[in-house]
Amino acid sequence: MADKSWKTMEVMVKGIFLGGSLGAVVGWTGLIPLAKAVALGMLCGCLASLSFHDRMDGKRKPGDRKDDE
Repeated sequence: MADKSWKTMEVMVKGIFLGGSLGAVVGWTGLIPLAKAVALGMLCGCLASLSFHDRMDGKRKPGDRKDDE
């Protein structure tokens, strides 16, 4: 159970970093202020990574999951 929560946390952190990076690029172009772009990117990255993680968990068969051991 603890491994699953660490995996979820790892996916969230990766999504936050990726979203924040994309938000910084958008902020540098001048479309919206940099701080707002990074904050929105981090929020969107977190939500996107969690939804992607849930979709991937739903597609696996119960016997294929390593967490069940």
